[in-house]
Amino acid sequence: MSVRVTALLCPDCGQALLGLRYDRVFFCLTCGQGLDPAEGGWERYPVTAAQPADSREVPRFYLPLWRFEVEATFASANRRQEVAARRLDDLTVIWVSAFNMLRPSYYGDLGLLYTEKKVAPVPAERPVPGRFIAGCARSRTDAERYTSLFATYILDKRADVTGMTIAVAVTGAAIWAIPFVEYGDKAVDMVSGAELPVFSLDDLEDLKRINRLK
Repeated sequence: MSVRVTALLCPDCGQALLGLRYDRVFFCLTCGQGLDPAEGGWERYPVTAAQPADSREVPRFYLPLWRFEVEATFASANRRQEVAARRLDDLTVIWVSAFNMLRPSYYGDLGLLYTEKKVAPVPAERPVPGRFIAGCARSRTDAERYTSLFATYILDKRADVTGMTIAVAVTGAAIWAIPFVEYGDKAVDMVSGAELPVFSLDDLEDLKRINRLK
């Protein structure tokens, strides 16, 4: 059995990359990019920090979300499906959570929430100094699998999709750093206002450690 060892250094600037134990994508703060150590060499993805809705609050940490630009097509089996599928006309962006989370279907899937509500974060000039992004446990390939699932889920709320063919083509991918604060046992998304129980975030303690938080 062969083992491939990859040094976690940015191939562009040589700086050490940030990452946690289960991460698939690592971050270079100097270059502002996410790096996936793929078989053929490093895959690079731009990273954009989101501006908190309330600029008076300082983020405690950032969590990564994939933002996919998509083109969705369908083949309907009946008239009701055809009417419901018109919603795909404006489905041009699908968000997928990149971080590990316990029971997202129960506590709330942040990527699905962003997709359904068409959340459009405002880019910040840079992350807040001293606050880092890590915890990208889903590679682009892993995350892309959710695009068709989310499109199907959204349509199924309007019409039974049995017999319907839905295809989602990804035309662009980027990673966003979403700012969070902690209030008691809740982690609050500073963009959408969504609340997640802190115990549902698998890597929170490690993320707080690299941010030097208690």
